[in-house]
Amino acid sequence: MSIVDYINSMRIREARELLKKRELSVKNIAVSLGYNNDQSFERYFKKIVGMTPGEFRSRTLSGRQDGPDGIS
Repeated sequence: MSIVDYINSMRIREARELLKKRELSVKNIAVSLGYNNDQSFERYFKKIVGMTPGEFRSRTLSGRQDGPDGIS
């Protein structure tokens, strides 16, 4: 795993934790994790997790944590 892949995986791990709370918007989470904009964050999140950050938040808050790739 390259350093870039490692950093991005850590960012996504942190994003998943932050998305479980309603206090921060997706845009604020993206900026706080060092993404240039929320669109690039959403694209990368979907590539890794299999759903958008908004979908992940909705499923997590509704109790449905299973994603298309089985990630909870």
